[in-house]
Amino acid sequence: MLFSTAVVNDRRGNVLGIAGLATDITERKNIEAEITETLKREQQLHAITRSISSTLDIDATLQNIVHSAVEALDAAGGKIKLCNITNGHLEKSYCTNDRDRLFSLLFCPKLFEQVINNGQSVLVPDAAALPEAYPQAVSLGISNLMAVPVINTTETLGVLVVYNLRIARSLTRRDLAFLETIGRNAGVAIQNAQLFAETQRLATIDPLTGVYNRGHFCAIAYREFERARRYNSALSVIMLDVDYFKKINDTYGHGIGDQVLRSVAQSCHSQLREADVLGRYGGEEFSILLSETTLFEAEQVAERLRSIIDQTPVSTKLVLVSVTISLGVAAYDPDCIDLDQLLDRADQACYESKASGRNQVSVWEPSAEHLERSQVGRLASFGCAQDRG
Repeated sequence: MLFSTAVVNDRRGNVLGIAGLATDITERKNIEAEITETLKREQQLHAITRSISSTLDIDATLQNIVHSAVEALDAAGGKIKLCNITNGHLEKSYCTNDRDRLFSLLFCPKLFEQVINNGQSVLVPDAAALPEAYPQAVSLGISNLMAVPVINTTETLGVLVVYNLRIARSLTRRDLAFLETIGRNAGVAIQNAQLFAETQRLATIDPLTGVYNRGHFCAIAYREFERARRYNSALSVIMLDVDYFKKINDTYGHGIGDQVLRSVAQSCHSQLREADVLGRYGGEEFSILLSETTLFEAEQVAERLRSIIDQTPVSTKLVLVSVTISLGVAAYDPDCIDLDQLLDRADQACYESKASGRNQVSVWEPSAEHLERSQVGRLASFGCAQDRG
């Protein structure tokens, strides 16, 4: 209520009394509060959109989305999970709290199914009132929660969740609508980050075989070579070449030849460690970098690859193609001056395998001339050390 008063006078100015007026301004105050809240949310949304669009790194994007949503809604915590568009499985996530158990329990199958499969948002204003549906949330002190789909124009990319603890305020339908808007804006930012990541990936991948291209293989190999030289750690390289590949192309066609290359790449990849690096070096030649691997161990790996490919013909729609490979192995040693020399040694060994009948493994061994030069070099280095002493 707004009260106002005024003195009532006659024509001569004598006071006759006081007049009062009471006005109900509740509705006006409510409208003003509504406008203020709307402007605040618009400003928050603008800041959030700017924040989540400020990077093309997918992990940083997810982090910005969750922290922005939690801060804007004054919530206790939150989580975002992306799903694989093809199979619907969750594959990447970020949460504000290091207590992963809390979030894994909170993100129950029922909630996920409702949001992802039906594209519907969920608001649970009182988790304690639905103990059967959200028993883990109640036991962990979560009083209310919201989950909304993260969408782009046509697809649901994941789920964004925020929650409050018992001591925090309640989440409302106004909050849910605001979080849905964040989810839509987040979908655009995530899609941009994913497209950027895919563009970067394609720049490093050989499009035919799906393994690293020569440029990216050499970039990784250079770093590993420098690390091996600095710490004198084991490092080996395998070069392999598909035998009679030109004959395969001439006999069956380039389409079959492409299938052979893909099959060889897949067979090699299946036998290597996650830390090993496989690349298409050029044409029908592949290169493999084996960190922390001695020459003897690398030779065993090469023989295993040779045997598997020899025993596994490539099945095509038209014909079963028998394939063999020739391999060369070399290992880093103090006399190896750079990566190019190490790769060249493995290539020389591969050439030796082809010259000796193919379908075999050869190990690079220093020639007598190389050993003599190495000995001279070591003596010269010793002499320099003596001079410095």
